[in-house]
Amino acid sequence: MDAIRLPGLVDVHVHLREPGYEHKETLASGTRAALAGGITTVLDMPNTSPPTATLDRLAAKARLAAAAAVCDVGLFLGATRDTDPLITAAAPTPAA
Repeated sequence: MDAIRLPGLVDVHVHLREPGYEHKETLASGTRAALAGGITTVLDMPNTSPPTATLDRLAAKARLAAAAAVCDVGLFLGATRDTDPLITAAAPTPAA
């Protein structure tokens, strides 16, 4: 056998930093680095500027990822005091 073939890996906690912190990393540079390391899917955290904490920002970030990413990308949605009412209503009530 000349080669060992393994399935691509999934990194479930990455910080691609776009939008807002492109001086640290972009969707393009982060996903290229992931592929170089055998990662074929990344799940991006929402701590960008502005935070990915509304449905509109999530949709905008999905458009950025579709245009720039070179591997599969999943996006986490953040929760803040200002989170969309729809998301807040859908979340379970915390225990007191």
